[in-house]
Amino acid sequence: MKKLVFGTAALAIVAAGLMGCATSGAPGIDNSSIGQPAFRPHKATYGLVYRLPKDVTDILDSKIYPLLRERLVATGLVAEARTFNLQHVTVVHIHNADPGTPRRMLAALKSVPPVLPVTLKNFYLTEAAAGAGAPWWFDLGIVKSGKGYEDMMAYSVVATAALAPLRDGPLPRVTGPVYAKMGEAARELVHTVGVSGVNVMKDGKATSAHNPHNTLVYSMTPFDARIQAAMKPVADEMNRILPDGITTRFRDVSIVEIGFTQAGGGTPCLSLSKTFQPVTMLISR
Repeated sequence: MKKLVFGTAALAIVAAGLMGCATSGAPGIDNSSIGQPAFRPHKATYGLVYRLPKDVTDILDSKIYPLLRERLVATGLVAEARTFNLQHVTVVHIHNADPGTPRRMLAALKSVPPVLPVTLKNFYLTEAAAGAGAPWWFDLGIVKSGKGYEDMMAYSVVATAALAPLRDGPLPRVTGPVYAKMGEAARELVHTVGVSGVNVMKDGKATSAHNPHNTLVYSMTPFDARIQAAMKPVADEMNRILPDGITTRFRDVSIVEIGFTQAGGGTPCLSLSKTFQPVTMLISR
């Protein structure tokens, strides 16, 4: 059973099991920004994501975010503390300036994953590429074991194959100084699918580059020794607050537009776009 509703501001779909729609042709892909010294200018990024369920967001909103914002302000990361990050785990992001991209994404997806039992655990800091300096993230990881995690890794292959051809080029955040610091495997993904950190089929086998996580803070402030020294204890503190993590089930996936607001001296921070309403596909009731 499926129900497709078109509204004036957005479209929404409710589906159980498999979905099928006619697929539109992919726009041209321009990789000329790869290898350039500066980041590619950002126009529009769309993502297929698992939005965190209420049982997870309630815990994060009550136990983690108030203290995290306090620590960010104390570290001088005021803009990051004020920026709302969409509470989600990414399947795959693509960049395309065409506003019709979400409809093409919806048409290209032929299936949704099964219900995913997962545990979110372990707060940590990470850079887009080690030594690049920015962007960096304050993340909450996913426990890398169990059927839910295995199904999530398998769906990364499916979703990347379906959606990567719809990009108009690489994500800006994997170009410029980040690309310069990447390893060869990540660079190959940027060339072939426009983003790193996703799973693809290679030599007849699925790769395992995907690292599912929830990003609480996205920053373009230089990831220098001061920031690292200030934020590592924050991650340790959060892990003491939630030593067992948060166990939940992902029951839907959504297509969202990722907006960028200015922070840290005019650099972008990740947030949910206010001009595009998400497309949500229910995995199961």
